[in-house]
Amino acid sequence: LENHSAMRGLLLLKGEETETNFLSTLPRVQRRRVRDIVISMVLATDMSEHFNIVSSFKSKVLPKLQTLNRKEQHTQAMKGGWTAFRRRMSLTKVNKAATTTGGASVPCVAEPLNADEKLILLKMALKCADISNPAKSPAIAAKWTDRVMDEFFRQGDKEKAMGLAVSPMCDRETTSIPKAQLGFIDFVVLPLFGYWVEHMPWMAVDALPSLQAAKLHWQVKLEE
Repeated sequence: LENHSAMRGLLLLKGEETETNFLSTLPRVQRRRVRDIVISMVLATDMSEHFNIVSSFKSKVLPKLQTLNRKEQHTQAMKGGWTAFRRRMSLTKVNKAATTTGGASVPCVAEPLNADEKLILLKMALKCADISNPAKSPAIAAKWTDRVMDEFFRQGDKEKAMGLAVSPMCDRETTSIPKAQLGFIDFVVLPLFGYWVEHMPWMAVDALPSLQAAKLHWQVKLEE
């Protein structure tokens, strides 16, 4: 599925129509780079890659982003008056402590992301969008949950008809939708968004409460 999506997306980008072929004016090297990035991002939505990508973001990218954010706060504080100065001094103490405690704190030196780390960041952003259904409003989330589970069950039906082993969550006779959704939220979506909001805290205002509400909804359904 992911390979097909990447192929169709690239064909669309290469279309003759000026509305879609916005890459035509780029040098060949840059077009190739865009192609490689698109393929890598789309293939990253394969759930078999999920935990490796989240782990790489947590260990390699997030510490650098947190340090860069602190540097930006430092810069903004230096532009203000006495209140900003006090804030800047507070940040300096925090940064100094981070370099001397020997714990898991990130270093004070702000090092920019390299190309591989930027790609991990892009993959994480797309993954958040890809599996964000439980973070949507209940009415929208319910519709898409029904559609996704129907697709899974149709796949399971075909696998049975072909004498194949039925894929996980694809057997309509044994799969509990509330249980499947709770597991998906607890072990996949919540950890993903938890790390992402450390980089973009404003998302916590809507996304995390929505996920908790979705979790409560499915817990009630499970107990019915």
